[in-house]
Amino acid sequence: MQQPLSRVFWPKNIPPSNTPRLLIGWKTNHNDYLIVSALHIDRAPALMPLLLSEDNPAHLTSAKKSLHELYAACGNSKLSVLGLLDVSAQQDILRLNLPSKKQLLRVSLPTRSRPLFHSHAPEAALHFVYHVFLYSRPNPRRLQFFSIDPIQLELPGRQSVPVMYHDYEKSIIDHRARQALLNSLILPHAPARALSVQETSLDVFVLQINCAHEVDQVLTSATASPAHSSILSRPEFTFFFSTLWSYFILVLTFLFKLIFIPSFLLLRCSFEILFAILEYRISSSYSSLKEISATAMQLDLRLQQLCYLPSQYVAISTKNKSWRSLQDFQPDYIRFYNTLWLITNDVIIGTGFGALVLNNKEAIVAWITVTVNSLLIKLPRNLIVWLMDAPAGIKLNIQLAEFFGELCLWINDANAQFLKFLIGYAPLIVTIVGYSGYLGLTFSLSLISDLVSLFTLHIYSYFVSSARFYHMHTNTLISLFHLFRGKRRNVLRNRIDSCDYDLDQQLAGTLLFIVLGFLWLTVFVFYAAFAISRIIIISVNALLELSLAFCNHFPLFALMLRVKDSKRLPGGLKFKILPTDASKVETGYDTVIYISMESKPLEVSSMFRQYIALWEIMKVYYMSFQVIKLFSFGKYVPMRRNRLYSLLYSTLPEKPVSIPELLKLLKITQ
Repeated sequence: MQQPLSRVFWPKNIPPSNTPRLLIGWKTNHNDYLIVSALHIDRAPALMPLLLSEDNPAHLTSAKKSLHELYAACGNSKLSVLGLLDVSAQQDILRLNLPSKKQLLRVSLPTRSRPLFHSHAPEAALHFVYHVFLYSRPNPRRLQFFSIDPIQLELPGRQSVPVMYHDYEKSIIDHRARQALLNSLILPHAPARALSVQETSLDVFVLQINCAHEVDQVLTSATASPAHSSILSRPEFTFFFSTLWSYFILVLTFLFKLIFIPSFLLLRCSFEILFAILEYRISSSYSSLKEISATAMQLDLRLQQLCYLPSQYVAISTKNKSWRSLQDFQPDYIRFYNTLWLITNDVIIGTGFGALVLNNKEAIVAWITVTVNSLLIKLPRNLIVWLMDAPAGIKLNIQLAEFFGELCLWINDANAQFLKFLIGYAPLIVTIVGYSGYLGLTFSLSLISDLVSLFTLHIYSYFVSSARFYHMHTNTLISLFHLFRGKRRNVLRNRIDSCDYDLDQQLAGTLLFIVLGFLWLTVFVFYAAFAISRIIIISVNALLELSLAFCNHFPLFALMLRVKDSKRLPGGLKFKILPTDASKVETGYDTVIYISMESKPLEVSSMFRQYIALWEIMKVYYMSFQVIKLFSFGKYVPMRRNRLYSLLYSTLPEKPVSIPELLKLLKITQ
């Protein structure tokens, strides 16, 4: 006959003692027990009225938390006496006046955290099998808690990858979507199994364990013997100090409403003007300012962070007042202080960087002058001249190479005048970059990124013009090749169909194909040279913006919490069966299997999940076969900064907190 199974969740920090004690906790199912506290048996007269009372006792509301909220958070089951610990004398059991004594657990604790369970009927052949889960009560004052699922550091609903709406983006990910669909159809699917009551009750056990430390403290203080009170604890002194503290809080609240709130609301109104400027579009086909400028995007990000900070503060202030709120409170707490840490470190490091730039202003201006003259004026000119005269021994079409070269040299000479004009303002530019460091290192880096894009604008124009010409040339060659073999492209059905051409059409097409075929190498060499230059510039901008991403969204506070106290950053539960020495188990005891239940720390890879997702998207954009194919045909591959960088807005809402919502949060009537 199968032995009945009973699960018992036992706190590790219950010390062994020879004094008889009562085991207080919850009984969730018929044979599932969760022990919260072990109180001395002499406290039973003071304890039983508290447990049997339907009202909310005053002793249990000292922490401003309702007992009914505790019961609702823990599965609507009341605290009760679950068993007896180290109670051997029969008279001790009889004088307890407890209901249903036969259903109580009889436990001995000879060693620390390893309880032994007495059989209800030692002479019976049927004994219980106990699965004892040994857990350490998390301390809510230290923000420790258990969680079945890993804690989410992003806002709910912001974990998804942004939608790609351009045709070339759809073509890049189309083959991956098809492969995922095929895998889902090929792989076998097991039928869903209904969860048992014991499996679904784990959520309730976790909630009860999270409340165990506080409940133990409240029960211990509520049933303790009254100690000798000092003079300061007398009612008249307590009333005086509480009244004085209330007036002090009232004055601080009045000053806060009088000075800080109007100033912040005025500042918030100015933010709305800046948001309108950053998001303004001339038309729907044009990009906004924050989509083309790293500085504008950084300003938009910082303004959104400042707008969201009051909402985060109100959230963590209100969620810390209920029994069940810790699991919801901790992610907001981490996001709030992580933002403050990052902004503070950004300003501190940026101040040092700005002072370094301003102190070495003359040397930096001289370096910029030499770099611009050598890399952005002379080097492109030398490259164009080299391409005009058999580069690397490759024989090009002289007339076409001279045409391209003269055109590019004319653009380069015109841009050289523009760059020399900008170099004249180099001291002012360096000063602006230096003073922007006082706003944060990220503003200096974003300004440098925009300056790199501005100073290399002529190379971008080379790339765009050569790519357009190369794309037209290649498409014409492909069309003439289809004509040469009696085919044509059906643009409506997106396929190659047969077509009958007359002799004149085939002859003209063949001649044009031969001419364009000989000219293709010259066009390709110019396009390849400017494409490589463009890729180098994109790589520099990508490194700068990756630095911006780390400065703005590095999980610094979460990493500090994981190093300091990993229980504040749970990533799930970890169970381990502990070895049991069968020779030490005495007769008269039930079979016990000890299982250690611990909180598993959140993995570091989960903290950097957004960066991993960003890397995957960047590989799809710039390091996939489809992108190489686009480059080989001269198609435009844009650098969608807003699409890539939006992954790192995961700790912010999609839209900034509006002024009416802010007024509602601050409890101010319009």
